[in-house]
Amino acid sequence: VSLDHYGFPVGEFVWTKRNVRMGPIYCIAAGFCAGSLGIAAGTILGPILLQMGMLPIAATTSSGFMVVFTASSTTFQFLIMGQLQADYALCFCCLGMAA
Repeated sequence: VSLDHYGFPVGEFVWTKRNVRMGPIYCIAAGFCAGSLGIAAGTILGPILLQMGMLPIAATTSSGFMVVFTASSTTFQFLIMGQLQADYALCFCCLGMAA
């Protein structure tokens, strides 16, 4: 399917051949850096998404979702393994929501 005739809005993210090739490589590198440095991958991917041509508001939203997804999945892993005290987690969750 060719989209040569479709008029993309200005600033819309377009999957070019370069983005299709380099996107997974960037994500793998970001995941490796996040795992070895102990930071969220969304923090690393934000500037990468901007470099790939994504609008700043979309890049910020996407990287914020990745940070929340990573943090919540790690929390659930600790909860399932029994390494997380539910009363402390609930207390800090409420404090975080209030802040």
